[in-house]
Amino acid sequence: MRLDEDVDTGERNTGPAELSPEQLEKNRVDYPGNILAHPLDDAWYREPSPDVGKVGVPALVVANWGGLGLHLRGTIQGYLHIHPASSLAACPPATPPSRRSR
Repeated sequence: MRLDEDVDTGERNTGPAELSPEQLEKNRVDYPGNILAHPLDDAWYREPSPDVGKVGVPALVVANWGGLGLHLRGTIQGYLHIHPASSLAACPPATPPSRRSR
């Protein structure tokens, strides 16, 4: 068995090896056009996003200081919106620049 095979069906889990021109055309989107049409947070961005408030199982949320402007903030906000009694957040302290290995 190959790594990209589904264990149950034996088919590629990444889809067909080759797509027809019609399938490729159907899969294309105008990404720059979408970004220009939706410059601010609106329903277009929220529709594909999960509702983390519906998480009903314990969660271990791990963050790091590496992406302060984006990843850390989103991770902390996600943690704050899931069921707090069954969740744990882990965010190790930042390493001062003088102590980082080079």
